[in-house]
Amino acid sequence: MQVLIVAGWYPSKFNLKSGDFVMYQAQALQKAGIDVAVIFAYLSAHLITRPKDILHKYSYNVENGIPTFRLSGFFLPKSNGLFLNWWARRFESLFLKYLEKFGKPDVLHAQTFLGGLVAYRISKKYNIPYLVTEHQSPILTDDIPKWKLPMMR
Repeated sequence: MQVLIVAGWYPSKFNLKSGDFVMYQAQALQKAGIDVAVIFAYLSAHLITRPKDILHKYSYNVENGIPTFRLSGFFLPKSNGLFLNWWARRFESLFLKYLEKFGKPDVLHAQTFLGGLVAYRISKKYNIPYLVTEHQSPILTDDIPKWKLPMMR
């Protein structure tokens, strides 16, 4: 079975602890005998302070035993609707790189609602089932910010 994790957060050189739980989960799946890979787009307004990282850089590496496709670059905050569509398309471009290297995965495992938005789009386009693991407690307390509701639905 091939599982492609669509990570809303993932450790990077910019923040080694961000999304480390996703990395640990990927390693646990791999240890259980499941082929797993990760796609992650780190796009942030904070990168404006790092001129060499502003250009959108793609990379593929096996990190901690997990095939990982990345994109990093500068862009506006994720709360902007236009940005979310642009950001989702960057993830789709990472998916195409995964598809070229490994073929079609059996399932997409999205981490966070942002990963879920991307997985939903890829699922519709390529007929791949997906599931979402959300890590935010506002879902449990029904205290979701209004701007997130359309994407979460």
